[in-house]
Amino acid sequence: MKRFIIAAGAMVLASSAAFAGNFDGYYIGLDGAYNQIKIRGVDDTAFSGRVNAGYGMTHNRVYLGGEGNIDFEGFEKTAKGVKLEKDLSFGLTGIVGYEFTPAYLGYGLVGYERADIKINGEKEAFDGLRYGGGVETKLKDNISARSELSYSRVKYDNLTVKDLKTTVGLAIRF
Repeated sequence: MKRFIIAAGAMVLASSAAFAGNFDGYYIGLDGAYNQIKIRGVDDTAFSGRVNAGYGMTHNRVYLGGEGNIDFEGFEKTAKGVKLEKDLSFGLTGIVGYEFTPAYLGYGLVGYERADIKINGEKEAFDGLRYGGGVETKLKDNISARSELSYSRVKYDNLTVKDLKTTVGLAIRF
């Protein structure tokens, strides 16, 4: 029985290696973003940066992964007598994708987002949902370019912040 379990384990590991996708493993990335933010009926734009890290695996061209991100934002606006500042947000996201070619991955994402927003100088934590989609293209064996469109909606009491974010960046897999 012990030999059977060892042999079965070896076969699973060997088959996993044979079907490993080009986007498998851990990664870190840096993105730049253009944000379209809406707070209390006021639309504005801002630029931000993102650091992300995650893990994913491909099986039969279907990609499953998870990612954590920290966004550094510089949004500041006074509207209807209220000063609003959005400096930092972070989140955890699940990713499901499809490897169209060995060098091209399309994916959808959904996850949790938390944004630290100052209202008239007092910092509050806004929680909500983030969803969207993107594409990733291999540039080298372990370096890829990413582009993503995501939408987040975070709330605190009766205040909602909506953020449509277009990002472009690089990821390094190891």
